[in-house]
Amino acid sequence: MDALSADDPRKIGDYLLSGRLGAAGWARCSLAGHQAAGQSQSKLFTPYLLIMPSSAAFSSEVEAGRKVGGFHAAQVVDADPDGVRPWMVTAYIAGPSLSQVLAQHHALPVQSVRVLGNGLAEALAAIHAAGSSTGT
Repeated sequence: MDALSADDPRKIGDYLLSGRLGAAGWARCSLAGHQAAGQSQSKLFTPYLLIMPSSAAFSSEVEAGRKVGGFHAAQVVDADPDGVRPWMVTAYIAGPSLSQVLAQHHALPVQSVRVLGNGLAEALAAIHAAGSSTGT
């Protein structure tokens, strides 16, 4: 996790941001904790300028994400797609990224690839079952 930059907000809604996890597609991902929940952790997506989709597209993304279930698909916890600075919070489980694991180990054992593939397939099946083609 990287430190928040000067242009990153420190709070969005009731969520306090503590670090940047990275960027995915058109969103910045930050670690966020809810004020009332104390140490709970969430992943916060905030669309950033220049490549941000329209408000309607982000609203559709949030709605599709709320419909997706399953063990391997991140659940939407909270969102404000119509705010001045739209955001969406999903569940977060701490762990290394795939790129970090590959940088350290250079290759995954066959069994690990199978587990990863099964998890991805389950997540895609959950997205498909929800009628979403957005990939949330």
